[in-house]
Amino acid sequence: LEQDDSHSLIIAATNHPELLDRALFRRFDDVIEYAVPDRPIIEALLRARLDRFDTRGLAWNEAISQAERLSQAEITRAADDAAKTIILRGGKRITSEALIDALKERRQASLSE
Repeated sequence: LEQDDSHSLIIAATNHPELLDRALFRRFDDVIEYAVPDRPIIEALLRARLDRFDTRGLAWNEAISQAERLSQAEITRAADDAAKTIILRGGKRITSEALIDALKERRQASLSE
């Protein structure tokens, strides 16, 4: 990185900063950390991501509980996966089952990474 004389912007990302050598962080001009979202942020993220769908009757509290300790990217992906499931079934209403299953899948995937 120190020898890079191009006019490029270099961006790096990790879900596990604790595994990186601290010296690596000194090589970057800026380090931005995103905390795991809390319940209000999870709810806002899910509602914003699913705002094009009918979410009446969705078990928001259960979905939010399933999303706790997931990153914003994982929550977004789960919401997108739930939406795809519903679209492929020909539906327009996001079901609690579809969203909660997608969140559980993201949790399993994040544990295996």
